[in-house]
Amino acid sequence: MAIELATPLVIPEKTFDAIWILDLRILAPTVQNPIRVNIQICPYSTTTYELDRTRIQTINITNLEQSIATFPSMGQAVGAIFSAVQDVVNAGPYYK
Repeated sequence: MAIELATPLVIPEKTFDAIWILDLRILAPTVQNPIRVNIQICPYSTTTYELDRTRIQTINITNLEQSIATFPSMGQAVGAIFSAVQDVVNAGPYYK
């Protein structure tokens, strides 16, 4: 999934104008611990459809509730994911 960059990343003879989400994980191992989110991203070209996997970055959010307080869009995104999971589960059978 591509996300447009405000300032494109330019590598000699290549321009990456977006980022690609390689991996998105929401971790909630127990009810008592804060929910964590891990996101892996890399530069992406919307022109050539090329990923630069040599520049993978990992974003670790250690407390989702604090992140939602800082970035309201994070709360909207997580709410949409939870809603979609509920729809899939209720549609049954579970998708594998």
